[in-house]
Amino acid sequence: MTPPVFLIPATDLAKVQAGDRFPVTGEEGRHGAAALRLRSGESVVLVDGDGRRVPATVADVTRDSFVVELATPHDEPPPALSITAVQALAKGDRADSAVEMMTEAGVDRIIPWSASRSIAVWKGERAERGLRRWNAVVRAASKQARRARFPQVAPLHNTDQLAELLGSAATALVLHESAEQPLSTVPLASIGELVLVVGPEGGISDDELDRFRTAGATPVRLGGSVLRTSTAGVVAAAVVMTRSGRWQ
Repeated sequence: MTPPVFLIPATDLAKVQAGDRFPVTGEEGRHGAAALRLRSGESVVLVDGDGRRVPATVADVTRDSFVVELATPHDEPPPALSITAVQALAKGDRADSAVEMMTEAGVDRIIPWSASRSIAVWKGERAERGLRRWNAVVRAASKQARRARFPQVAPLHNTDQLAELLGSAATALVLHESAEQPLSTVPLASIGELVLVVGPEGGISDDELDRFRTAGATPVRLGGSVLRTSTAGVVAAAVVMTRSGRWQ
């Protein structure tokens, strides 16, 4: 089993060197000491969410914190082709599940989208709560996936903002069941930003699809079956990760 990952502020990890002793306190310290029941000599990894990964060995454990001895830090560069997943708001916990799985798959940015057929609505405090929840899901899923670079969760986008984003992307793709072009064959850029749009339970409207086409996006399909909004994004991300070489 790979060592567990603990998220440490970037300002703290930026200063460490091999051989340093580093205390892990707060929520991360309690999780390691009380929930995972770490013991001296076990391997762990400290990350800052921005690409820095520091292997470490547990040196001492208290009731709610632990101290590690650090190995050589490694800085993972951002990918040449970044993958942005646009997830339409969905009812219940379906969007949360989508965010969790796309994070584990390796996407670099996640954008919530208020589509015309979205059942869920984010306004005011509800939008703030939704963003906090998605950020919490991303954090937990990133640690589960042992990621050093965590995805960013962008503010809620409307269709106008999304069309503008698609127009500036190196590759812009919209999942749609009526599309003729399979995702497995559509040309992909090798650098820049690839934006992948996933619609809500009721699908993307004709007006929205026309807006996205006009902006330069290509409608694509995954196969002969129609997937739920909670699973379409992770399946599409897996195809893109494989085709772009990110999973090599």
